Amino acid sequence: MCGFLCVVTKKPLSEAVDVPGLNRDVLCHRGPDSSGELLFHNAYVRHWRLSIVDLSDISSQPYGDGSSWLIYNGEIYNYEELASRLSLQVPGDTPLLYEICKRGIEHQELKRARGFYSYLYLSENGLTLSGGRDPFGKKPLFYHVDDAAGIAVFASEEKAIVDCLGARQIDFAAISQYLLYKQVFHGATYFKNIKQLAPGASFHFDARSWTLSVDRDWAGYYDMPAADVFSLQPRDDVREAAGSQRLEALVYGQLREALVLRIPREVSACVALSGGIDSALIAHLTVNASLLDGISQFVTIGFEEPGCDESSRASEIASALSIAGKHSIVQFPQGKFVACLKQCIEHASAPLEHPHYLSYYVLCRHASHLSKVLITGEGADELFMGYEHYLATGTSFAFREYLLSEDENGFASAMTPAEPFDFIRREADIGTFRARAVSSRLLSREYELKSHLLTLLSRNDKMGMASSVEIRAPFLDKEVVALSMALSDSDLVVNASAKHVLKRIFAACFPEVKMQDKKMGFRVPFDEMFLEGRNRDEMRNYCEVAVHALREECGLRLRSVEVVTPRLGWSLLNIGVFLDAQGYRS
Repeated sequence: MCGFLCVVTKKPLSEAVDVPGLNRDVLCHRGPDSSGELLFHNAYVRHWRLSIVDLSDISSQPYGDGSSWLIYNGEIYNYEELASRLSLQVPGDTPLLYEICKRGIEHQELKRARGFYSYLYLSENGLTLSGGRDPFGKKPLFYHVDDAAGIAVFASEEKAIVDCLGARQIDFAAISQYLLYKQVFHGATYFKNIKQLAPGASFHFDARSWTLSVDRDWAGYYDMPAADVFSLQPRDDVREAAGSQRLEALVYGQLREALVLRIPREVSACVALSGGIDSALIAHLTVNASLLDGISQFVTIGFEEPGCDESSRASEIASALSIAGKHSIVQFPQGKFVACLKQCIEHASAPLEHPHYLSYYVLCRHASHLSKVLITGEGADELFMGYEHYLATGTSFAFREYLLSEDENGFASAMTPAEPFDFIRREADIGTFRARAVSSRLLSREYELKSHLLTLLSRNDKMGMASSVEIRAPFLDKEVVALSMALSDSDLVVNASAKHVLKRIFAACFPEVKMQDKKMGFRVPFDEMFLEGRNRDEMRNYCEVAVHALREECGLRLRSVEVVTPRLGWSLLNIGVFLDAQGYRS
């Protein structure tokens, strides 16, 4: 919902940072409604606001009383409940979070929060700084601390830090990891010395002693049981209802409560309707819970490729719910695929993990003309075992290697005779986590939340904020997660049917709509376009940039310059576009 930047320096700020020369609009897309800044002797703070809760100026940021200040990105849906516990009367979640931080009770109180957040709290005229991030990692918090230069920067996006530093230093070790895994680990980014705080972690920075302390590193995040990471309470009611129709009623009711919390009171919302089970249930709940007045549109993406287009099915669901008048379809611009990809990579400040980024970018851009909020079914597949790989143990999206064996064999080491990807695997240091992730369905599900889901949430944040749209996910409500994690393998996979509980709920809600044979979602048909040779010359140019960089910077040599598979083509294309956007020249 917002963006923030905080710079702290050892020397007087004016000697270390050209504050007047900073780009005042660098994060304006995250908060176009208003902005505010503070200037201290050793610190600079700026906030960009997207107003959704408490539209008045009372909750404008930086928020404070002159002795301490808060800059905050997120939504705490149950802020009234938390305020009542503390005997506070506040108009929104920003004043509540400020009071919690001022009292030093954020560690215990934020465990009760239902929502998402990243925040910074400043005191001592900016000399002391603390902050944190929600346990699901829905909202990012990036940081750079340079002891030698005496500068520390904290921000909602990498580009704001790069703007402060005045130089872009690409981390080619991260590029190597991306080639193999389609993501990076342990808080790494694609820029040297810019890290991301682990989900659920908090930190304290003291400029006087120039010390940064973090209460949970990434290894600790991966190692902690899900119940501890997400502060989940036991759900005895789930175990009692397991195996009966009461379980479906319990899940539906809990999801209904989560959705009600996420319907904004002061602005309207859109709902993403893909034609799949998850978004159909969200749409059904808006009707069943009498929430339609708060919904401006149900939005769908249409594709030229029949194998990707679910717009007719989405229309069928809309008709079944009598909401066809509020249903709109936006066509994916396949003819402008490369231009769209470049825009997405620019906003992501990274190569993209999967083509779904583009569909969400288009969807959010369309939704932004209708609303500031988009409600999606994100998280349902991870929580309720919706992916096909859950049908067999020993497989997982979490920490997987994405290159096909023939793609791997197409590479050689340009610097040593060693196997070309051995050093990348050692550098990533995820072997133990990966082994745990494939040991059982339940552990796989937990690591999906901590790994694969993080890439989806990063996509939602970057692509939503690119169009000033906040994405809300009822399935990732704390109580829905607690409910789902109390279910066993046998509750969720029945007779080789994944996501069994949600399928039964769907069948009861939509008796006239046939169950979908295969999950698609908003799948961008990159494979088809790549094999057909669309945009071939432009794609080839970017792939050649990637091939050169992999050889010269990463020590990887492609045996053949011909891109063989769409999977490898996607990787090279993304690397090339990203490097070109950062000014890298082969």
